[in-house]
This record gives sequence, C-alpha cells and structure tokens, in this order.
Amino acid sequence: HQTTVASGHPSVSAHGRYVAFESADSHLVGDDTNGLSDVFVHDNITGTTERTSTTNGGGEANGASAQPSISSDGRFVAFTSAATNLVADGSDATNTDVFVKDRRTGDVSLVSVRDDESSIADPASSPVISGDGRSVAFATQSIRQIVDPPVVAAIPFGPFVRHLDVGTTVLMEGTSLTGYVVVTSFDLSDDGSVIVYNEVDVPRAFLGSTFVGNAVTGAQNGTIEHHPVSPSGPFPPTAVAVSADGKRFAVAANPTSTTGDAAMSVGSTSDPTHPTTTFRLGITAGVFLSSDGTTLGAQTTIFGGPAAVVWPVVGGSGTIVSWTADGRRLVPTTQAAMSADGSWFAFVSGDDHLVSDDTNGVADVFTRASGQRPAPPT
Repeated sequence: HQTTVASGHPSVSAHGRYVAFESADSHLVGDDTNGLSDVFVHDNITGTTERTSTTNGGGEANGASAQPSISSDGRFVAFTSAATNLVADGSDATNTDVFVKDRRTGDVSLVSVRDDESSIADPASSPVISGDGRSVAFATQSIRQIVDPPVVAAIPFGPFVRHLDVGTTVLMEGTSLTGYVVVTSFDLSDDGSVIVYNEVDVPRAFLGSTFVGNAVTGAQNGTIEHHPVSPSGPFPPTAVAVSADGKRFAVAANPTSTTGDAAMSVGSTSDPTHPTTTFRLGITAGVFLSSDGTTLGAQTTIFGGPAAVVWPVVGGSGTIVSWTADGRRLVPTTQAAMSADGSWFAFVSGDDHLVSDDTNGVADVFTRASGQRPAPPT
C-alpha cells in the first residue's frame, strides 16, 4: 500500500534488513488513528511494516513521533516524541523527548533525562543509537548560549549520551571562545564508548570543529579545527560518522561561499588531527561509514544535484545509488542512511520513477543495494 503523505528520516539496520522511518500516513498499519506522525520499521525480507512509537502495551502515542535511529540488529529504535503516554511515569508535556523502544519486549524507555532521572529542560532531538542499543546520543537544542563574553576556558555544552544499561547520562564537553555554538551532527560507535561530533562557533565566522570523545567519561580525545579556506568563508562541518569499532571516522566540511571546495575526510580516532584520506566533492548533508571503516557513503551533490553515493575508502570507484530503475538519470534525494556493512542504502526522494507503481505524488523512503547501479545508456 502506498502512503498518502510524505515519509522520511530513514535509518537502516546493520545488514539492511530493517529500515526505520517516520510518516504521518494512517494506512501503514491497521490501527493507526492518532492522526499524527509516527515511527515505523519495515522488514525488507518479510515485507511487513510495524509501528514502533507505541506504549509498552502497544497503545498509540498521544503526540507526534519522528527521527528514528535503529540498532544494528533492528531490535532497538530510538526516536523523538512529544507524547506524554509512552512511559508509565510520563514525560515533560512541554518538550519533545527521546525514547527507545525494544521491539522484542515492547518496553519503552525515556532517554532524555539526567543521571538522577530528572527531566532535561530543553527539548531533545536528533537521537543516534549505538549498534548494541545500549547507548543513545542526543541534542538538546540546535543553538545554545554556553557562556557570556568575555573569552573563557572550555565550557561543557553537549551533546548528551545516555547509557541505558548503567543509567548514566554524560554531557560531552566542547569549546567556544564567544559562547554561541551549533551542534551539527554526531555519531556513536557500536558499544557506545566513542562519539564523534561537530560544532560550529557562530560568532567566529562559523568556525567549525570536529571532536572525538570518550562517550563514557565525556572527555575529548582530539579535535580537528576546520580553518577558513578563503577570506569570505570557512569550512563548517555538517556531517560526521564513526565506524562500529570506533577506530575510524569520516567528516564532511562544506564551504560558506563558492570560493572553497567542499571536502570529506576519513581518519583514525586515535589521531583525529591527521586524516589519512581526503575526498573533494559537493555540498554534503550526510556521511556514513561501514563497520570496519572501509566503505564510505554520503548524501552529497553529484553532477549538480543531490544524490546518495557509496565508494571504498581506499582505491576503487564510487557507485551512485540514486539512479532511476532504467539507469537513465540521477534521482534527486534528500535524507539518506546506509547499513553498517555498506551493502544497503535507504534514501528519501519525491521522484516517481524509482519504482513502477509510485503514483502517490509525495516523497517516499526507498531502499537499494549499494551495488545495484543500472548501466547508464550509451
């Protein structure tokens, strides 16, 4: 059954079997009557779709849910929700919170809390779950004033990491010389011990930094500062990824003007200031790294348009995933996700030529094996 409204924000399990996504369509499951955006998981093998943003007993959420992130085996799904009935003790009715659903037991956990289980004042967003499903990183707000001028030493600001197995919440440290920072993206290793995250210092001409940190202690292990490439603009980092084993990371940095080239760097988390590989490519909104760090994926600009791309980190040529079925043209894409083994991509597109029966006229979530690129016509 086709959706009647747009779907988006895909997240793919390690081997590509499960795809989590958000949609406000009420026809994906039989008992969807809340009229709100919900989080769903589609099984690529059985073809079934289930709703994940439900209460412990399977009841409907009384608030909109979105931004899913799925664990490696597809068992756990983190997501945001404005609902107040997902957990027994409720959640902050004035804020969006982050939750984790155990698809095997049906249990729901409130993630966006402090060590003492008290609520975090700011709305929580952008959850990223670790591969093992035990840790979740999340943001509290996109722009945060962390200090008042004058210049001060390093000040904690985020993101937060909640370790569900031990019940602790860690606030990652960051640095600003002026007090206003934007946390643009972050990613966790499979065991939740390594986090890589980007921040942009707003008053300093959007100077960006990428941090490699210990997600258990909150300490930084190393920093890459993206210096200006021209008098008119620096390279603010926009997307980051870390391999499942926590040993390698990838970061995309986009220019704020046409005078600089966008770049993507891949390096070791043990020596983050000296990336070993650098790619030159277009404006990049998403970066994905396989479990072993050998395969790189991106939601980037190719041939003047947004596309989903995957290629080996060392040697070899890339594969554009978002082609039409007949291989005649690229398909404009927005959000994208890659499986941890690098074999599957999920992406969002409003194009109606990817599958033959797409007649709903809205953006949909599609999956494609990374090697399935139709041969372009001669």
